Amino acid sequence: MTKEERRSFWSANITQYRASGLSGEVWSKENNLSVHALRYWIHKFNKEGEPTDIVEFKPIVIESPSSIELSIKVTIGTAVIELTKGFDEIAFEKVAAILSKQC
Repeated sequence: MTKEERRSFWSANITQYRASGLSGEVWSKENNLSVHALRYWIHKFNKEGEPTDIVEFKPIVIESPSSIELSIKVTIGTAVIELTKGFDEIAFEKVAAILSKQC
């Protein structure tokens, strides 16, 4: 496989992985690929600034911030946001939008 074929192969696979909603470990196992290779290529493309796909965030519907018993952790790229009871939904949306552009 040529260098360009490898890049194309991993770009397509990363797009499929991101669209799946699965964790890297689960997706890699289901597709008989190394999770380490998946992470390597994601890191490589991110470092080069090459988009592998368009990230689309789907809204999370929470009836009420008071319905959270303990906490919810949301991961966007390398950032982790922990939502606790009574969180500010507007502030969360703003932070998530900023992180989605940077991560």
